[in-house]
Amino acid sequence: ASSEAETETAAEQFTASGAEAMTAAGMSDPIKEIVNTEDAVFDIEGNTASTALNIGTEKEPVYLDDNNYVTGYSYYNVMGFTAQVKQIKAMLDKYPDVDTVAYADGKTVSRSFVEDMNTLVDRLNAFDPTLSLKYDFDKAGSNYIASNGSAVLEFHVQTNGYWGYDLAGDSIIDKVVNEPGGYMENQELNNKYAQFFTVDLTDRYEGLYILNDTDLQNPVLYMNDDEAFLVDVDFRGAENLKKILAELVGDKPLYIYITHAHGDHYQNLDAFDTDAVAGLYYSKTEPVSGEGVGGTKLEDTFQRWVDAGKMIYYEDGDIIERAGKQFEVVIMSNHTAGGSQLIDLTDRILLSGDTLGAQTFKGGTSLGLDSVDMWIGEFDHSIEALDLNGESKIDYIIGGHTGYLNTWEFENWVYTCLQELRENGEEALYANPIGQNTIVVKDGAVLTEEEKAAQFKDGTPVPAISDEEVTHVASINVRLPQPEQ
Repeated sequence: ASSEAETETAAEQFTASGAEAMTAAGMSDPIKEIVNTEDAVFDIEGNTASTALNIGTEKEPVYLDDNNYVTGYSYYNVMGFTAQVKQIKAMLDKYPDVDTVAYADGKTVSRSFVEDMNTLVDRLNAFDPTLSLKYDFDKAGSNYIASNGSAVLEFHVQTNGYWGYDLAGDSIIDKVVNEPGGYMENQELNNKYAQFFTVDLTDRYEGLYILNDTDLQNPVLYMNDDEAFLVDVDFRGAENLKKILAELVGDKPLYIYITHAHGDHYQNLDAFDTDAVAGLYYSKTEPVSGEGVGGTKLEDTFQRWVDAGKMIYYEDGDIIERAGKQFEVVIMSNHTAGGSQLIDLTDRILLSGDTLGAQTFKGGTSLGLDSVDMWIGEFDHSIEALDLNGESKIDYIIGGHTGYLNTWEFENWVYTCLQELRENGEEALYANPIGQNTIVVKDGAVLTEEEKAAQFKDGTPVPAISDEEVTHVASINVRLPQPEQ
C-alpha cells in the first residue's frame, strides 16, 4: 500500500531524446557521433520541471570555453550546448503549463528565458548577420558574447578556426557539410562552409568589427557615419560576406584595402560589382597579372577594377585616412613581392595581413633556408616603422589568419624564430609529428627540441597544449633544399 501511495505521489517524468535534440540543432550524422548528446530525464511537478541540464541564468551566463586545440571543438561545444537547449525546449513544449525550470544546483530559470536562449542559439547557428557578437577584451583569443532578450551566451573560438583551417589541411568541412570533397568547385557548399561571425569591438574602438569566418580568414571592417573601410575580403562565402556588409554598411561608400595578392585575401572581389565599391587600395609593387593561388590569373580579378578607375595604389609610408581613422602603410616583401601591413594609428592596432603568419605551434608561416636574410631585412623594416621614439605605435596585432587582438610582441616572437634559424641553421629545426621542420618561440624564448616535442601527445600529431597556451606562441616552418635527383 505504501509503495502504491508513493507511486501515486511521484513526480511525472519526461525523457527528452538526445537524438531528436541533435537533429533539431541541425547536426549532420557525423557531427552527431562526435557530440553524442544523451537523453535527458525531467521531473515534472507543479509549475516547475527539474533537470540536471544547465543552460545558464540571466545573472550567470554560460561560458563555453573548450580550451582545447583539437580541430572543431569550439563548434562541437556550441552544438552540444544547443542540443541541451533543444531538450529543455522539448520539455516545455510538452508541458505548456510549466513556467520554471530548476537545475540540480537549485537555480531556476523562466520559460521566457529558455525561449530567448532557444532563439539565440538558432540565430547563432544560422550565422544571422543581425546577431552582433561582442568581443570579450578580458580573455585571450577569440571569445564572443551573444545576447537575445534575457539570454546571454559566451563562447570561445579556437585559434585554428571555428571549423578548422582548411588551407592547412586541418578542417572538419566534410563533416560540417556532410558531403565529402568538391566544395571548392561547388558554390553552394562553399557558401555553407564559409560563414562569418560579425564581431563587435566598438565598446573600445569606435566603428571596428572583425568579420571572422568559420575557416581562418578575418576581414576587418571600419565604419563611421560617412563611409566604410574593409581590409581584405576572404575567398569563400562571398554572398554571406555581402549580406553582412549590407546589414552593417548599408548605402555608405565602401573602400576596400587588399594586403597582398593571395586568393584567400582578394578572391571575393569577383563577387562585388565595381559600382558597389568606391575605391580599391592595392600595393604599387604587388603584381596585378600572372598566376595567383590555385592557378587563377590575377588579371581575371583586377583588370576590371583597373578599367573602372577604382584602383588606388599605395606605397610604403603612405598615410591613408578612412572611416575616421588614420592608417600607415608598411610594405613587407617577405610573404609576397609587394605585400603590406597596415598600422591603425588611431586605435594602435597593426593589421599584419600574412606578413607574420598565423599563431600556432605547428608553423604559422614558412620560408626556405635561402631566404632567411631577406625575411630578417623585411622584419627590420617593419619593426623600425612600428617604433615611435623608442615606444611601440601599437598595442595589439590582428593578423590575416588571427582573428583576435594578439599581443604586440607577436612580431618580435616571429623575428626571434628567424634569428634562431640564421644563427643555428638546420640544427635549430625540429621535425615535428606532422612532418614539418619547425622553430617555436614561447613568450619570447626559443623552445628546445624536448620542449617542442612536449607540445604533442606521445609523438603523435595530436596537440597536448591548450588553446590559451597557443596565444603565447610563434612558429615558422622551414623548407629544406631537396636533394638533386
